[in-house]
Amino acid sequence: MKAPPKPGFFIGSLLTMTVLLVGQSASADDLLSAASPTDLKDSGIQIDKLDPAPAPANSKDYAEEEEEEATEEEEEREAEKSRTNNEPITVYEDEEEDELAVRKGKAKIYLTISVPRNKKSVVKVEAYPYPPKPPKSTGYGVLPTEPKEVKDLLVNHGYLGRVAMDDAYPAGGWRFQYALARAVRKSGKSVPHSILTHYRWADGMIAYLTPELEAVNKVEEARQERFKKYQEQYSNNYALHRNTAVRTSVEKVRFFPLPNDRHKKGMNFGGVLKDGKWWILASHKAPGLTYFWIEEVDLKNDDRKILEFNESNAICINGGW
Repeated sequence: MKAPPKPGFFIGSLLTMTVLLVGQSASADDLLSAASPTDLKDSGIQIDKLDPAPAPANSKDYAEEEEEEATEEEEEREAEKSRTNNEPITVYEDEEEDELAVRKGKAKIYLTISVPRNKKSVVKVEAYPYPPKPPKSTGYGVLPTEPKEVKDLLVNHGYLGRVAMDDAYPAGGWRFQYALARAVRKSGKSVPHSILTHYRWADGMIAYLTPELEAVNKVEEARQERFKKYQEQYSNNYALHRNTAVRTSVEKVRFFPLPNDRHKKGMNFGGVLKDGKWWILASHKAPGLTYFWIEEVDLKNDDRKILEFNESNAICINGGW
């Protein structure tokens, strides 16, 4: 016959079960507390910052863009850690006040964009306290300057390929059309109005068109050099200036459109900027052509500057150029 259990046995068992239950309850509370968005600083969990979704393996361009965005976000997070204050990253609290200030003549930068093609155009102008990412260039080849090739251009794109100024993709591109117009003006020869005189006209125009094509090639070579130089500047200085901008709570500033001057061609814009170094990035998208400009300015002692962007000082032109 077994002996009955001692009275203390039940008490010990109850105490053991209570300890286990209390331990389980505390563990659940700890997990809930760690997952609570009100205790992010203590837990170290960043529930509002998710990693970007992986790009499809068969989409190279998409993957490259996602990788670039992820790199930029990582740089911004690193710069955020070095900030000395917790103020929001902004220059001005109210953009409407900036726009009103611009329209009242208090802008620090007055900018005119003057290009021949403005029909159905979309223009964007912003100032960055760090070098902005350079635009993607579609590229284009040099214009031919050998006599036979120049004659072929004249035969194929002269009288037979005349274009209007609002054509999106002119024969031979706008570089050739500009060179041809200057050559015709300097030659004093009228453009033929029949195919019968077209070939004789092309032979006589070679001597006038060739130097114009060579001049265009030199201009485009200088443009590409400026673009390449800026790409190097961006690669070498972006991180430094971006981190400084984040630490000092300065971000990009949008320019506002201003009334056009009837005595001057072009679209006008104004921006309210603090003193310091800025990079102004402007784009002008028209059917068949996209212009880009990047201009570095250093504002001191309440400086005011007037700038003009045109085809000659664009850093990059894509499309039927």
